Amino acid sequence: MAGLAFGLNAALPEGVEAAWGARLIVGQDGYTDFVHNRQGGFGDGEALHAWLNSGAWREARENAETLLKNYTTTSLSADQIHELGLQQVARIHEEMSALMAPLKFKGSLKQFLVFMRDRKDLYYPNGPKGRAMYLAETQKAIDAITAKLPDWFATLPKAPLVVKPVEAFREKSAGKAFYQRPAPDGSRPGTYYVNLYNMAAMPAMEVEALVYHEGIPGHHLQLAVQTELTNLPAFRKFGGVTAYSEGWGLYAEKLAKDMGQYPEPIRDFGRLQRGQTVKVDGSEVNPDQVLGEPRAGRKIVITGDTAPCEMTRIAAHAAQLLVHDGTFAVEESSRAADTGHSTARDAAQLAADTEVQMLAIVHVSSRYNVSAVLKEAREAFPNTFAPRDFDLIEIPFPERGEPELVQEGAKLRPEPQAEPAPAGD
Repeated sequence: MAGLAFGLNAALPEGVEAAWGARLIVGQDGYTDFVHNRQGGFGDGEALHAWLNSGAWREARENAETLLKNYTTTSLSADQIHELGLQQVARIHEEMSALMAPLKFKGSLKQFLVFMRDRKDLYYPNGPKGRAMYLAETQKAIDAITAKLPDWFATLPKAPLVVKPVEAFREKSAGKAFYQRPAPDGSRPGTYYVNLYNMAAMPAMEVEALVYHEGIPGHHLQLAVQTELTNLPAFRKFGGVTAYSEGWGLYAEKLAKDMGQYPEPIRDFGRLQRGQTVKVDGSEVNPDQVLGEPRAGRKIVITGDTAPCEMTRIAAHAAQLLVHDGTFAVEESSRAADTGHSTARDAAQLAADTEVQMLAIVHVSSRYNVSAVLKEAREAFPNTFAPRDFDLIEIPFPERGEPELVQEGAKLRPEPQAEPAPAGD
């Protein structure tokens, strides 16, 4: 999650509130758990154990199959998709091995991967000069592939493609590279964003592959043309299926090779590089041997209207951000307890006890001056905020800093991307 925006859905349709019958907890590894939301929490382990065996978790496989069908439009099982992935890893392994001779390397594939990771000449300087070099090389790739498009495609988008570095206000939490489709009225071009916050994460050998996947002939051709169609309803123009859109992006990487791109073997290796474990000569090559040490993820805990409870305390431990009910002031602590709500001070004490980095109190009653309630909370946990409509909390990876509240930051962001950033990009 790059950032958390507040207040954008203030006017919800009737019945939507009932759908929030669970607390949403986004864990460090990116998994999402739904913890039963009843006032006061589970109280003890027996209640939680009973709920876990109530039948909800037995439906997990059926839910997973539904999601797979939604993302792929096929009836392939999880095992079949996994097997397909293993076949692709084997293909990539074979193509990587074929590049060792052109790159004048002798040794095993495992040694080759480590060698490529450690080559200092494959990285730009981490500063303004390196960023300028990366952008120039990116534009060079865009210009080269654009000139070839008429020979390969009968239908081309009207909107141009521009490349931009990710803005400073979100570069710490944004993905590596992603695409934003053009405005339907032609007022904004398609934009290929590259995150140059840390040049060590943007090796030169991947420049072309990222351009062809995110830009041309990848997402820009697909999504810009789709956006410009006039004979389709909005859900067809602006919707999409992940397997198709990301499948097109991967196909575009390979198509660019057929179009004569990747003139250097080193750039072709960049196309093949992925963060997966592969088996080589009877042993395994792990991502950390090629991509460096794993980093801690981001942890965000969001509660509904609730009194402080043990489940929240467990879930919130060491989170980057806790979003918690803060309905009442301290003077109405009894009422908060009777109605299953929290005081802002209660939420702040929980944040202090669980060692979170930032607390955002929400659902503050309109009877109070928010600044007064906030003052009470900060006595227990100084890094407490009460976000207002359109405020944005940027949540970077831990090594890049702490969460930061950007007032009205949601207004500064570009329109939401039509498609999520591809995994690993």
